[in-house]
Amino acid sequence: MTRRAAKKRPHIVRKSQKPRLSWNLSPTAWRRLAVGTLWGGALAVFLWCTGRLDAHVATITAAESPHVVWHELPVWLQRPGNQPVLDEIESRLALPESAAVDLQLPRLVGEQIAASPWVAGVRRVTQLPGGELHVDAQFREPLCYVEVRGQAYLIDRSGVRLPPQCSATTIPGGEWFLITGTEFTRTEIGQRWEGEDIAAGIKLVTFLRRAAAQNLLPFASWLRAVDVSNFNRRERELDGRLRIQTVHPACYIDWGEPPGEEHSVEVPAAEKLNRLNRLFSELGQIPERIVIVRWPDGIDFKPPSR
Repeated sequence: MTRRAAKKRPHIVRKSQKPRLSWNLSPTAWRRLAVGTLWGGALAVFLWCTGRLDAHVATITAAESPHVVWHELPVWLQRPGNQPVLDEIESRLALPESAAVDLQLPRLVGEQIAASPWVAGVRRVTQLPGGELHVDAQFREPLCYVEVRGQAYLIDRSGVRLPPQCSATTIPGGEWFLITGTEFTRTEIGQRWEGEDIAAGIKLVTFLRRAAAQNLLPFASWLRAVDVSNFNRRERELDGRLRIQTVHPACYIDWGEPPGEEHSVEVPAAEKLNRLNRLFSELGQIPERIVIVRWPDGIDFKPPSR
């Protein structure tokens, strides 16, 4: 008889069982485990906070370093083209790196700002905890240039000389007035220009600029300079003390006394301006003549002084 082939039984591989952790620790072991966990967590939190704090301090330092904030700037200084004036003032300030409140800093900053020729006075400097220095100052607004020996020097309404200086031939007509013919030499930056002729020229320039701001000077581009060379009758005894040079060579407007000083001898400045406006409206230009506007009996003309 044949034996039946014995059936092969599959080989079963038994997985080894992982050892079970025993949580039956002694009280001492539990305390050590708890203390270690707390210390590890505290260290991780400390390192994280240190990194955050360093980044925050760097941001605060960059944002809150002392810097000037100007209080209620005049209109002329709010124009973008005049930003270099403020940049020049701020560039001379010796500010500390720290934003910490310093009781002496406002006084020192006020003194440094007041030393600028652009500043007529400092009313108040206030330091805020955030590093801002609020400055309330009075500025000197440029009025016109004074020509001396071919060079033009900028001045304000009180005659104080301001930093810009250039060739008198580069002054754009219609935008800036030029006072020419003074018998006094130039003064230093930040100092007032002496001389009655300069003071008289400033009065006329101020009047003309005010008229231009009110659109009452349509012929401004035809004017070149306020001539004070005859202020003390040094050149022409019969001419007025102030003359306005025009674009025509050897031609000028015989203006006369400074505005407000006519004393019934001449017509008021407003009437002189009205006469010139009527003339310009009729002709469309300032004629190539000497135009006399100061006498009560009306406007008059003379040929150019060759």
